[in-house]
Amino acid sequence: MAVTKIHGIKKTELKSLKYITNPEKTKDGLYVFSCFCSSEPKQTVKEFKQTRKAGTGRYRTLCQHIIQSFEGQEVTPEEALQIGQELCQRFLKSQYQYVIAVHTDTDNIHNHIIFNNVNFFNGKTFETLENQGTDRAWERLRKISDEICAEHGLRVIKNPQRSKGKSYYEWDMHRQGISWKTKLKWEIDECVKESHNFEEFLQVCKTHHIEAVYNPEHKIDLKFRMEGQQKFSRAKTLGWYYETEQIKKRIDLYHSEFVYHPRTRIIDTSQHKFIDSFGLNRWAEIQNMKEASRVINGFDKVSG
Repeated sequence: MAVTKIHGIKKTELKSLKYITNPEKTKDGLYVFSCFCSSEPKQTVKEFKQTRKAGTGRYRTLCQHIIQSFEGQEVTPEEALQIGQELCQRFLKSQYQYVIAVHTDTDNIHNHIIFNNVNFFNGKTFETLENQGTDRAWERLRKISDEICAEHGLRVIKNPQRSKGKSYYEWDMHRQGISWKTKLKWEIDECVKESHNFEEFLQVCKTHHIEAVYNPEHKIDLKFRMEGQQKFSRAKTLGWYYETEQIKKRIDLYHSEFVYHPRTRIIDTSQHKFIDSFGLNRWAEIQNMKEASRVINGFDKVSG
C-alpha cells in the first residue's frame, strides 16, 4: 500500500532537490534516478530552468513534489524505485523532466519525486495540462499509484474518503499512530523551505492550512494550530528547532547560497547524452535555434 501527496514548489527548488538526493537517505545515491535531466541538484535546476525559459507563459510554481510512502518495509528499495518509475511513466506520460529518490533512512521506505512544472515537449505548465476543472491531479495520482501497487501485489485501501487528498493522508497518519505534533512539525519544515523571511513564513503557513499566531510582546510569542487540531501547539513545546529565532535562522540558511546563472550559448548535441535521448536532443535543438535567432537579430541591429 502506498499513500501519495503532491504539492508545488515555488522558491526552494535547489534545497528540495538536495534534500531528496541526500546520500545519507539514498544509500550514497544508489536509489536515485532521473529522466530528461541530471540527478545532480545544481545541474538539475539549470536544466529545469532552461526548459521553463522555452515555455509558453509566466508561472509561479517551479516544480512539483510527489511523496509516495509505503507501509513499513513492504517493499525493497529496488521495488520502490521500480514503482516510482512506473508512476512517473503513467502520471507524467514521459513529458516532464523528473528526479526520483528512494529514502531508506526511516521506518517506512518512501519515494520523493520532483518534476519540472513545465512540459518538456510543448512548454505548457502542469497545472494547465493536468490539473484543471474536475480532473484533479492529486486524485489521479492516487488512482494510478493504487493501480501500480495492486499490480505489484501490494495491499490497496478500498474506497478511501474522497476529498482534497488530506483525509486520505490523515487516515494513514492515524493508522500509523503518528501524532498531530509530528505532522505539524513536518508541515512547518515545508513552510520554512518556501519562505524568504519570517513575515512570509507566517503567510505561507496559511497556504499549508496552519494557523500561526505571532505576538512578540508575549512570553509565548509563537504558536501553531493545524487544520482539524483542537488546541494550539506552542513553538517551544515542539522543540527549540521551531522557536521564533531558530526559524528565522533556518530561513536565512536556506536562502544564503549563491546560485550562478550562466549565459545562453550554443549547445553541443554531439555528446552521448543528447544522442541517446530524443527528448533532450529536441530541447537542445530548440534552445540552439533561439540562440541563433538572438545572435542574428543582434547582428542585424548592429549592422543597421
